[in-house]
Amino acid sequence: MAVARRMSGLAGYICSETMGDAPDDLYTLRNLFWMGGFQLAINEANGMRNTAAALLNEKKEYLYRSYLALGQHDILLGEITSESPAGMCAFRESLATILDFPSLVCIF
Repeated sequence: MAVARRMSGLAGYICSETMGDAPDDLYTLRNLFWMGGFQLAINEANGMRNTAAALLNEKKEYLYRSYLALGQHDILLGEITSESPAGMCAFRESLATILDFPSLVCIF
């Protein structure tokens, strides 16, 4: 039976069965992003080596969201092409929305 525990200050539950005993390789990156340290999150993501293939897309998502939050749109346009996975192409669409309607966009 799964044991769920409530984490103070965070919405939602974390199930101990899904976490297992393995370390969370993206913990620092996620934490920096959600705390608003976007440049630190970019530095963390760029400094990560030997990222597991299963976590590579999630790492890129936090990296690209940090670029969006800082207004560094040119980097996204250079890194995400039409051949990129569908999830990554969504960042180009978000960028188009930001550039077309900057007053209506919320990054989170």
